Amino acid sequence: MKKLLTFVLALSMVASTCLYAQAVKKNKPKADEPETLLVYGCTPWWIEYISFIQTDTKLAPSFIRYDDEDYYYGEAVSGGSYKCTFSRVFNHDNKTHYYNYCGLGLPTEFDFVLPKEKGKIIYLGFKNYDGAEATEEIYKNTLLKRNKSPEKKAKLLKEDELEVRKKAVKSMLRKYRKTKWEPLLKEELEKIENLQKKLKKGEDLGDEE
Repeated sequence: MKKLLTFVLALSMVASTCLYAQAVKKNKPKADEPETLLVYGCTPWWIEYISFIQTDTKLAPSFIRYDDEDYYYGEAVSGGSYKCTFSRVFNHDNKTHYYNYCGLGLPTEFDFVLPKEKGKIIYLGFKNYDGAEATEEIYKNTLLKRNKSPEKKAKLLKEDELEVRKKAVKSMLRKYRKTKWEPLLKEELEKIENLQKKLKKGEDLGDEE
């Protein structure tokens, strides 16, 4: 009888300990989640690989990597400073490629600093292979586009940019389906499609971009 009582008491203590551990785990305060923004950028070229690291040590660590597309995106810490650490970009013939071994010491045009906001989508721009803003110069070696007028080239550039942006947002919609980003991405897609319609009609895009 004494052995049975000892066993029951031991079992009771084990059960109490387990229940207490579960309660502590359940009520343990969670570390504050950093506020994030959804960022994306595009290029007229093919990105084999691009990566970014958040360098502000006062903020949460963050890393973005993307490959095999003509756009890149990811969730980023609000107010963060992002350094492009490496990129490899091909031009349209898939023969010429551009390496940027940036590391942490060398600034690049791909680098970006985010505003201290939340729940927002940030478009980083239409970037050339070196990260600088793409211009009509990208068509100088394109047979069907290089001899067009400056006005036509400017329109082509905007058409190409909006088409790549549209692809990027559709990709993000698939990835972030049923998350807080889905309604914002739908708004972003609608905005891009409206810009495409305006451009097709020859209307001024104004500050809507």
